Amino acid sequence: MKAPNSIRAAFFVLFSIFLISCSNNEADNNPDFDNTFPGYYKIVSITSERGIDMNNDGRETIDLISEMRNYKDITVTLFPLTFDPDSPGNYAEIRPLPGSANNVRLIDFRYPYQVFVNEEEGDYTTLTYLDRFTNYSYDYDSDKQIKIIDNNSEFNSKYGKVNSLMRINEDSFKVDLTINIYNFKKKAWAEENLDIIYTKVKNY
Repeated sequence: MKAPNSIRAAFFVLFSIFLISCSNNEADNNPDFDNTFPGYYKIVSITSERGIDMNNDGRETIDLISEMRNYKDITVTLFPLTFDPDSPGNYAEIRPLPGSANNVRLIDFRYPYQVFVNEEEGDYTTLTYLDRFTNYSYDYDSDKQIKIIDNNSEFNSKYGKVNSLMRINEDSFKVDLTINIYNFKKKAWAEENLDIIYTKVKNY
Protein backbone atom coordinates (compact mmCIF):
# COMPACT_ATOMS: atom_id res chain seq x y z
CA MET A 1 0.00 0.00 0.00
CA LYS A 2 1.43 3.37 -1.03
CA ALA A 3 1.73 6.16 1.50
CA PRO A 4 -0.64 9.07 0.89
CA ASN A 5 0.85 11.98 -1.06
CA SER A 6 0.57 14.27 1.97
CA ILE A 7 2.64 11.88 4.11
CA ARG A 8 5.29 11.51 1.42
CA ALA A 9 5.41 15.28 0.98
CA ALA A 10 5.80 15.81 4.72
CA PHE A 11 8.56 13.21 4.84
CA PHE A 12 10.37 14.93 1.96
CA VAL A 13 10.18 18.32 3.72
CA LEU A 14 11.50 16.87 6.99
CA PHE A 15 14.29 15.06 5.17
CA SER A 16 15.26 18.28 3.36
CA ILE A 17 15.36 20.18 6.64
CA PHE A 18 17.56 17.44 8.09
CA LEU A 19 20.04 17.75 5.20
CA ILE A 20 20.17 21.54 5.48
CA SER A 21 20.71 21.28 9.22
CA CYS A 22 23.57 18.83 8.72
CA SER A 23 25.11 21.16 6.13
CA ASN A 24 24.92 24.13 8.48
CA ASN A 25 26.44 22.15 11.33
CA GLU A 26 29.29 21.08 9.09
CA ALA A 27 29.90 24.71 8.14
CA ASP A 28 29.88 25.79 11.76
CA ASN A 29 32.40 23.08 12.69
CA ASN A 30 34.65 23.70 9.71
CA PRO A 31 37.14 26.52 10.41
CA ASP A 32 37.62 27.03 6.67
CA PHE A 33 33.95 27.38 5.67
CA ASP A 34 34.53 31.12 5.16
CA ASN A 35 38.06 31.02 3.80
CA THR A 36 37.82 34.39 2.06
CA PHE A 37 38.16 36.27 5.35
CA PRO A 38 41.75 35.49 6.42
CA GLY A 39 44.56 37.53 4.91
CA TYR A 40 46.36 40.85 5.15
CA TYR A 41 44.40 44.10 5.09
CA LYS A 42 45.33 47.76 5.00
CA ILE A 43 43.41 50.68 6.45
CA VAL A 44 41.89 52.83 3.70
CA SER A 45 39.79 55.18 5.81
CA ILE A 46 39.33 56.25 9.42
CA THR A 47 36.31 58.46 10.03
CA SER A 48 35.34 60.11 13.29
CA GLU A 49 31.93 61.39 14.37
CA ARG A 50 33.31 64.87 14.99
CA GLY A 51 36.27 66.85 13.72
CA ILE A 52 39.67 66.28 15.35
CA ASP A 53 43.02 68.01 14.90
CA MET A 54 45.53 65.17 15.09
CA ASN A 55 48.34 66.78 13.09
CA ASN A 56 48.75 70.10 14.90
CA ASP A 57 47.69 72.29 11.96
CA GLY A 58 44.80 73.97 13.80
CA ARG A 59 42.09 72.40 11.63
CA GLU A 60 39.65 69.73 12.78
CA THR A 61 38.46 67.12 10.28
CA ILE A 62 36.71 63.76 10.40
CA ASP A 63 39.13 62.25 7.85
CA LEU A 64 41.72 60.93 10.27
CA ILE A 65 43.86 59.24 7.63
CA SER A 66 44.69 62.66 6.22
CA GLU A 67 45.39 63.90 9.74
CA MET A 68 47.80 61.04 10.39
CA ARG A 69 49.65 61.49 7.10
CA ASN A 70 50.53 65.15 7.59
CA TYR A 71 51.95 66.20 10.93
CA LYS A 72 52.98 69.83 11.36
CA ASP A 73 56.18 69.77 13.39
CA ILE A 74 59.03 72.23 13.82
CA THR A 75 61.40 69.81 15.52
CA VAL A 76 63.74 67.21 14.06
CA THR A 77 63.36 63.78 15.65
CA LEU A 78 64.19 60.14 15.03
CA PHE A 79 60.58 59.10 15.59
CA PRO A 80 58.03 58.61 12.79
CA LEU A 81 55.63 61.55 12.98
CA THR A 82 53.11 60.16 10.51
CA PHE A 83 51.24 56.93 9.80
CA ASP A 84 51.64 55.19 6.44
CA PRO A 85 48.76 52.75 5.79
CA ASP A 86 50.57 51.40 2.70
CA SER A 87 53.50 50.11 4.73
CA PRO A 88 53.33 46.30 5.11
CA GLY A 89 54.29 46.64 8.77
CA ASN A 90 50.97 48.39 9.35
CA TYR A 91 48.77 45.77 7.68
CA ALA A 92 46.14 44.05 9.77
CA GLU A 93 46.52 40.28 9.87
CA ILE A 94 43.67 37.79 10.01
CA ARG A 95 44.39 34.10 10.53
CA PRO A 96 44.42 31.26 9.71
CA LEU A 97 46.57 32.21 6.73
CA PRO A 98 47.24 29.78 3.87
CA GLY A 99 49.78 27.24 5.00
CA SER A 100 49.14 27.83 8.69
CA ALA A 101 49.96 24.89 10.95
CA ASN A 102 46.58 25.27 12.69
CA ASN A 103 43.16 26.77 12.15
CA VAL A 104 43.17 29.19 15.08
CA ARG A 105 41.19 32.33 14.25
CA LEU A 106 43.20 35.39 15.24
CA ILE A 107 43.09 39.10 14.38
CA ASP A 108 45.73 41.81 14.76
CA PHE A 109 43.98 45.08 13.84
CA ARG A 110 47.18 47.16 14.21
CA TYR A 111 45.38 50.43 14.65
CA PRO A 112 47.82 53.40 14.80
CA TYR A 113 47.59 54.81 18.31
CA GLN A 114 49.01 58.25 19.13
CA VAL A 115 51.95 58.22 21.52
CA PHE A 116 53.81 61.31 22.70
CA VAL A 117 57.39 60.52 23.59
CA ASN A 118 57.66 63.16 26.31
CA GLU A 119 54.04 63.30 27.47
CA GLU A 120 54.99 62.84 31.12
CA GLU A 121 56.88 66.13 30.93
CA GLY A 122 53.89 67.82 29.32
CA ASP A 123 55.59 67.91 25.91
CA TYR A 124 53.19 67.17 23.03
CA THR A 125 55.53 68.00 20.16
CA THR A 126 57.20 64.62 19.55
CA LEU A 127 54.54 62.29 18.20
CA THR A 128 54.77 58.71 17.01
CA TYR A 129 52.29 55.90 16.28
CA LEU A 130 52.28 52.43 17.78
CA ASP A 131 50.08 49.59 16.60
CA ARG A 132 47.42 48.63 19.14
CA PHE A 133 44.50 46.19 19.33
CA THR A 134 46.64 43.27 18.23
CA ASN A 135 45.51 40.30 20.28
CA TYR A 136 42.01 39.22 19.29
CA SER A 137 40.24 36.05 18.29
CA TYR A 138 37.05 35.76 16.30
CA ASP A 139 34.20 33.36 15.83
CA TYR A 140 30.87 33.26 14.00
CA ASP A 141 27.50 33.63 15.68
CA SER A 142 24.31 31.83 14.66
CA ASP A 143 23.72 34.36 11.86
CA LYS A 144 27.26 33.87 10.51
CA GLN A 145 28.20 37.33 11.72
CA ILE A 146 31.71 37.81 13.09
CA LYS A 147 32.05 37.95 16.86
CA ILE A 148 35.20 39.59 18.25
CA ILE A 149 36.92 38.10 21.31
CA ASP A 150 39.38 40.32 23.19
CA ASN A 151 42.23 38.14 24.45
CA ASN A 152 43.91 40.94 26.40
CA SER A 153 41.14 43.25 27.58
CA GLU A 154 43.14 44.58 30.54
CA PHE A 155 45.79 45.98 28.19
CA ASN A 156 43.52 47.00 25.31
CA SER A 157 41.08 48.85 27.55
CA LYS A 158 43.80 51.40 28.29
CA TYR A 159 43.45 52.60 24.70
CA GLY A 160 39.87 51.88 23.73
CA LYS A 161 37.51 49.14 22.65
CA VAL A 162 36.72 47.26 19.44
CA ASN A 163 32.93 47.31 19.45
CA SER A 164 32.18 45.33 16.31
CA LEU A 165 33.43 44.07 12.97
CA MET A 166 31.22 43.84 9.91
CA ARG A 167 32.24 42.41 6.56
CA ILE A 168 31.36 44.68 3.63
CA ASN A 169 32.29 42.12 0.97
CA GLU A 170 34.89 39.40 0.46
CA ASP A 171 37.72 41.92 0.34
CA SER A 172 36.83 44.52 2.96
CA PHE A 173 35.40 44.99 6.42
CA LYS A 174 34.47 47.82 8.78
CA VAL A 175 35.46 48.14 12.43
CA ASP A 176 33.57 50.22 14.97
CA LEU A 177 36.19 51.45 17.46
CA THR A 178 35.98 53.61 20.57
CA ILE A 179 39.36 55.12 21.34
CA ASN A 180 41.14 57.93 23.15
CA ILE A 181 42.55 60.58 20.78
CA TYR A 182 44.56 63.71 21.48
CA ASN A 183 43.09 66.82 19.83
CA PHE A 184 45.78 69.46 19.32
CA LYS A 185 43.28 72.27 18.83
CA LYS A 186 41.59 71.54 22.15
CA LYS A 187 44.86 70.45 23.80
CA ALA A 188 43.15 67.49 25.43
CA TRP A 189 42.50 63.76 25.12
CA ALA A 190 38.91 62.72 24.41
CA GLU A 191 37.02 59.50 23.77
CA GLU A 192 35.98 59.24 20.12
CA ASN A 193 33.96 56.77 18.05
CA LEU A 194 35.55 55.76 14.75
CA ASP A 195 34.58 53.81 11.64
CA ILE A 196 37.62 52.12 10.11
CA ILE A 197 37.56 50.50 6.67
CA TYR A 198 40.08 47.77 5.84
CA THR A 199 40.64 46.30 2.37
CA LYS A 200 42.50 43.11 1.53
CA VAL A 201 46.02 43.32 0.15
CA LYS A 202 46.23 40.89 -2.76
CA ASN A 203 49.33 38.84 -3.57
CA TYR A 204 51.15 39.76 -0.37
